[in-house]
Order: sequence, then structure tokens, then C-alpha cells
Amino acid sequence: MSSVGHIHGLAVDDTDATLYLAAHGGVFTIPLDVTGDAATMNSLTAPIAGRAQDTMGFAYLDGTMYGSGHPDPLNPEGNPPDLGLMVSTDRAQSWQSVSLSGEVDFHDIAVARAQDGAVVLHGFSATTGSILTSYDTGQTWAEGATLAARDLAMAADDSTSLFATTEAGLVVSIDGGTTFADIPGAPSLYLVDSLNDSSGGLIGVDIAGKIWSNTTGAWQNTGTITGSAEALTYSAASNLLVVADGIGISVSVDQGASWRTVLLR
Repeated sequence: MSSVGHIHGLAVDDTDATLYLAAHGGVFTIPLDVTGDAATMNSLTAPIAGRAQDTMGFAYLDGTMYGSGHPDPLNPEGNPPDLGLMVSTDRAQSWQSVSLSGEVDFHDIAVARAQDGAVVLHGFSATTGSILTSYDTGQTWAEGATLAARDLAMAADDSTSLFATTEAGLVVSIDGGTTFADIPGAPSLYLVDSLNDSSGGLIGVDIAGKIWSNTTGAWQNTGTITGSAEALTYSAASNLLVVADGIGISVSVDQGASWRTVLLR
């Protein structure tokens, strides 16, 4: 797994049980239905299409990938150091620049679909230290709050609430990232994702490696990981929690109570 480098984001495609890893060395894929022990799968050496761009921000919705970061150092192809917003509609085989090329490096991206069907994007700009919001699939952006965000999350079908993890705790915005408010009683999460179900709940991991879930208004510690967390995603369709941690890539179908490792470091 050495060629992968730091893992910035994860996404599950439930149509074919595929996991995508957005990492320092490109975007990689793991078939989650592979059988066998983790050692037999410790051969993730080449990024998709041989593209080794540093994929910092990463999100996936309805077959489209949204990414940001820095170009492949061995094949910059005239790209600027900061790639702005890119999209891929062919599972990272190719990427197209949408906006902010040469201007912004998104360290995290959250995407959801509004009630009118529009794709809403939020990104944490490492360039400005602020939240940027787009209501037209990334064509234009509005600058919101200055926030030292580590992770952003929205429900896939609800663009009204944006959650962010910060050193001060979990916060939420209901005005498109313009302002944020603390969430009383929430654990100090390092990474967070929506459960994408009728509960409106969240799931995440704190800096101590504890998994926390909120489905009824109350937070519950449902499991732990090993070492420090790098990335986390939750798939409601398969009830699958995926975490990149000190072991490698592990999956859980019981919100972290037990784990199956699918890739070793």
C-alpha cells in the first residue's frame, strides 16, 4: 500500500460493491466482495488510469466523482499547482476541470442533491481557510465562514444542513456554510458522515479512535478503530462503515462493533 500514500477520502459504489480511495498517489479501487484474507489483498500498487494526482478533496454522488488537489508530479500536463474543482463521470479514468483551477485547493468536499434536483457542493478551501458553496454543480461559488474544518458531511438527499468537524467540536450550518453553530452534547469527532437514512443521524470517529453514532438524538459509542483515522465513509444501502486507520482499510456492518480488514498497510 506504499504507493497510495495518505488517504484523503473514501466512497462506496453500491451498484457493484466497489470502494474508491482518494489518496496522495491518485484514486484507487478495491472490490469489496473479494474473498480471502487481508494479506492476499495487500497489492494495491497502481492508481486508476495511472493518474497519480494528489486527490485531496473527494466526494461521490450518483456516479459522479468530485475532486480537488494537486497534479501528478511526474505528469503535470500543464496543470497549475492547485486543481480547483474537477469531476469524473467514468470512475476516475479521466477528470475534467470545472472551476477554480489555479485558485483553490479543496481539502474536503461534500455533495448533496437539493429538492429541485440541483447538485449542491461545499468545499473547505485550504487556500483561503473558508467554506465555499456552489448551487450549480461547481460552476460558481460563494464564500462563507472562515472555519478550520477537518471533515465536511451532508446527507446525499438533503442539502439544507452542512456538518463540519473542528478542533472545537462538531458544528452545523443551515445557511449554506455562512454561519456555524455548536451541536450540544456531540462528541469531539475527527471525521463524520451522514447515515443517509430517515433518522437524519450521523456517524463518526473521534481523536481517540471511538466510533460514535446518533440515530435517536442521543450519541452512542458503537465501536473503536486501531490507530489514527485518515478517512471514513458510510454506505446506507449496504449498512457498511469503511475506515482507513492504522491497520489499513477496514469495513464494518455493525457500526464499528466488529471489523473485516480488506487492505493492510
